[in-house]
Amino acid sequence: MKKPLALLLALSLLFPLAACSSGEEPAVSPTAPGGAQEGAAPSASPEPQGWDGLGRPYRRSALPAYGDSTVSLFAWGEGYCQAVMYFAEDGRSMYELVENGEDVLYSPGAGVSVAAADGCAEGIWLLEYEGAEGGSVGRLRLIGASGETLRDVPLEPLGLAESYFSSLRCFEGGMCLQGAGEAAVLDGGGALVSRVSFDDPGAYVVSGGDGGLYAVASTYSGAEVSRFSGGNFEHALTLETPGVRVFGGNGEFPLICALDDGLYGLDSAGWTTPLLLWEECRLSVTGLRSLVPLSGDRLLLLDASGPALLEPASPGELSGRVTLTIASLSGGLYGLDQRFNDSGSGYYLQVLDYSDGGRLSPEDALTRLAADIAAGSAPDMFLLEGIPVNSWIRRGHLADLAPLLESGAGGLSLDDIAVASQLTVDGGLYFLGDSFGINSCAGLRSNFGDALGWTPQEYLEAEASLPSGSIMMYNMTRPLFFELVCSRYMQRAIDWAGGVCDFDNEEFISLLECACSIRETPESQMTGVYMSPSQALREGLEYAVTLWIGNVSRIDEFEREVGERISLVGMPTPDGSCGSQLQLSRPVGVYAGSPHPEGCLEFLRFLLMSYDMDYGEGSNSAMPVYRPYLDAQIERAIASTGESGAPRLTPEGAERLEELLAAVDCTTLCDSAALSIIEEEAAACFAGARSAEEAARIIQDRLSTYVAEQS
Repeated sequence: MKKPLALLLALSLLFPLAACSSGEEPAVSPTAPGGAQEGAAPSASPEPQGWDGLGRPYRRSALPAYGDSTVSLFAWGEGYCQAVMYFAEDGRSMYELVENGEDVLYSPGAGVSVAAADGCAEGIWLLEYEGAEGGSVGRLRLIGASGETLRDVPLEPLGLAESYFSSLRCFEGGMCLQGAGEAAVLDGGGALVSRVSFDDPGAYVVSGGDGGLYAVASTYSGAEVSRFSGGNFEHALTLETPGVRVFGGNGEFPLICALDDGLYGLDSAGWTTPLLLWEECRLSVTGLRSLVPLSGDRLLLLDASGPALLEPASPGELSGRVTLTIASLSGGLYGLDQRFNDSGSGYYLQVLDYSDGGRLSPEDALTRLAADIAAGSAPDMFLLEGIPVNSWIRRGHLADLAPLLESGAGGLSLDDIAVASQLTVDGGLYFLGDSFGINSCAGLRSNFGDALGWTPQEYLEAEASLPSGSIMMYNMTRPLFFELVCSRYMQRAIDWAGGVCDFDNEEFISLLECACSIRETPESQMTGVYMSPSQALREGLEYAVTLWIGNVSRIDEFEREVGERISLVGMPTPDGSCGSQLQLSRPVGVYAGSPHPEGCLEFLRFLLMSYDMDYGEGSNSAMPVYRPYLDAQIERAIASTGESGAPRLTPEGAERLEELLAAVDCTTLCDSAALSIIEEEAAACFAGARSAEEAARIIQDRLSTYVAEQS
C-alpha cells in the first residue's frame, strides 16, 4: 500500500518513515479517499489476500555462514555470491568467492586480497589488491560463471593507483569504485568515465533497481540521495528520518530504505511503501550490514547473526507462530534470538530490553521489570544477568526446570546438563545457559599438594613466608580479596528459602580479619617488564595466579606452560574446601507463571545446542553445558595434538577436569544488593573505622532485614 509522505509522517506513531523530496519540488501529493495516491502507478506486487499488515508478509531463513568475514554480498543469477575472508592455519588472510554459501567459485590465492565484488550481465567484477614492494597494486578482474578470468584491468593506467577503494557497484552503464570521500565511475569495459569527490567522506554508493547509480550521504536529520548523470552525482531526494539506511532496489523500487522498524520501498518520485515491518512478520534484525534484492521478491540480508534469506510468506504461516518474550536488563542474546526465530520451531522469540537501549541503569531496568511482573505483565523468560536470582526464587518468580527435564519433555533430561548439580539452588534447577567456565586460582603442586582449596589462615601463613621480591597474587587488594571470598561465602550464609542469614559468627569475623591483614599488591604499584602468569608461577614471583578454565584442555595446557604440576585451589574458603566457582554464560530462567512452558523449554533446548563446537574447541572462552557436546569435546581434545606435538588433553587431564567440576559447588550468580551491603560495611572495617566484630554485627542486622523482605 503506497502512502504519500505527508500522510506517512502524520502516521509516524504507527510506523516512522522518511520524508522525501525529489529535486526542488516537494514530494507531498494529495491523497484520494482511503489513502490511495493519485496518479501513482499500482504496486508491482499485489497485496496478498488475508493479510492486514501495513507491510507484506515475509519469513526469514538462515543461510550457510562462510568465512570469518563477508567482504561483499550480491545477487548472482537466481541466487547470490559472497566475497569472504578467512584466516588460514598459518594466520594469513585468505579470500574466496562463494556461490550460494557452498561452492567456491574463485580464489585469488595467497598474497592477494579481494576488497569488493559485484555481478553484472557479463560476469563478476572483483577489485583485488596484491602486495608489492612499497605498497600494493590494485586491479579489476572480470570472471565468468565457472570462475575463469575474462578480463584484467590494472588501476595504475587509469590513474587510480594512489586511491584505495573498498566498494564496487555494477550498474546499467558500467561500474563504480568507491573509497573514502571519492568515487571512480568506469564503463562496462573498464575505461574511466569520471572521478567524483564527495563532501562527506562517509558517503556510499548503491546500485538502483532502475539500473541507475546512486550516492547516499547521511545527515543529522536523515540522508541526501544523489543520482549519477552526466559525469556527476546530481541531487535527487532528501530523506528526513534520522538513522535511515539506503540500499539498492529491485524491479519495483529503485531504492529500499531500512529503519529501526523495517524496510520501505522508495520510488523515484519520493513515494514510500512499507515493504516489510519486523514486528508484523515476527522477525528480529540486529546490526543490519547489507541488503540485496533477489528475484521473486526475495531479499538477502546480512546482519549480526550472519546471512539470511527473506521470502514472501503466507499470512497463515506467520499467524500460526506463538510469541515468546524474554526480558533483558542490559545484555543481549547476540543474535541467538534471530537464529531461534529462523529455526522453524513454531515459536517467535521477542527480546524485551528493559534498559531502553542502555539509557536506563540496570537498577532502574530491574525496577521496570518488577513493576511489569507485579502488574501481571511478566515476560515468559529472563536473561538473568543483573537479576537477584536467589530472591526471585524465594518470591516464586522462577520456575523449577528439573521436573520438566526429568519428564523428558523437549527431548532433554537432567543427565544432559553437565553442571546440573552446580546450578541447583535449594533443591531446584532454575536457570540454564549454553556454556560455562570455571573461575579458579592456580598454584604449584609443590606448595599445595592435591588440594582443591585452602583456608584464609593458610593464605596468611604463605604470605608471611614469601621470599623477598615475591608476591601472593597480582593486583590483589583488600576489597577485591574480600569480594572474591565473600561472593562464595554468602551463598551458604544466606538461607533465602527460610528468609534468614548468619554473618555474626567467628568464621565470618575471621574472613574479615584476614582481608584486613593481607599485603596489598595493586597493579599501579607493580613495575618492570610484563610477565605471563605461567612464568611468574614457574619462577616463584607469584604464589598463586588467577586462571580461567574455558576449555577442556586448559588445565593441561597451562601446566605445560608452567613446566611442572599445578593445583587448582581457587580463593580461600573457611574450611579449605573447593574455592573455584562456575560462571554460566547467558543464564536464562523461565517465569513460573508463563503460559508457554513448552515453548520456553524449546528455546532452552535450542540455547543448549547453539554452542559452537568448532569455535569452542580452539578457544579458551567457555565449555558446553550440554553433556553430549562436552563429552565430544573431551574426546576430540584427547585425539588431537597441540603445537608441541603432544596431545592437547591426556586421559589424566580429563579426569582432573571432571574432579574439579564435581568439587565446584557454587556459581558466580549472587544477589548484588546483598553483596553491596556486605562490601559497604567491610570497607569501614578496612579503613579502621570499626572492628571486624562490629562490622559483622551491622552486616547481620542489615542483611536480616533485607533477606526477610525478599518474599
